[in-house]
Formats: sequence, C-alpha cells, structure tokens
Amino acid sequence: MSKGGKNMTKLEAVKYIKEVQKTFKDEKEKFEVFLKIMTDYRLHRIDVGTVVEKVKEILEDHDDLISGFNQFLPKGYEILLPPKDTIQLKDAIKYVQKIKVEKLFEGHHDLVRDFTLFLPDA
Repeated sequence: MSKGGKNMTKLEAVKYIKEVQKTFKDEKEKFEVFLKIMTDYRLHRIDVGTVVEKVKEILEDHDDLISGFNQFLPKGYEILLPPKDTIQLKDAIKYVQKIKVEKLFEGHHDLVRDFTLFLPDA
C-alpha cells in the first residue's frame, strides 16, 4: 500500500505499528486484530478495500491513527475523517448563558459590574 506513488519505508511502517500498539496497550485484542488484518493483506488474503473497512472500525475515535494509516493507502482509499467541530457544545452553552445574563441585567449597569466580581478570572 502506498499513497499517490509515494512508497512508505519499512521503518515508517514499524514506527506506525508501534504507535498503534501503544494506543491499544490496554486493548490488546484490538491490536492483535489490527496485526491480523495487516498479515492477511500482506499474504493477499484480503484486498485494500477490505483492509480499509476493517481498520476504520478498529481505529474509530482515533483520528491521529487514521490519519497516519492514510499515509500508507493508495490514492482513493483514504479513510475520511469527520470534520473538526469549530465550536464545542460547552462553548455554545456558555455563550447562551452569557446572553441570558446580559438580558437579565439589561439597563442595570451597577448590577453587571457587581456580578462580574463573583466570576473567576479568565
């Protein structure tokens, strides 16, 4: 497997596999399944599409590992990563609460000033 004609070295492959092993140190079964998939591919028991399908399932929620794995895949087989959320839910909730507080204290500048004394430093 190589991306866009770029042949990845064996050293890079070993480094990547060690990273997967480190990530799944507490889930040895997942790592063993990952190694079996790689072995099955190397022995031509499965094709690239099957590798991608199985690895995507194992590496779910590990975007860094998926991104690294994509470097070894032929063009067109990359595993798509979910878009990064620009705003986290907790940030959105904080913003709504801030608007509610501003509306509550509207026209009462002295209360706003006193209220800010109780807020933690940012």
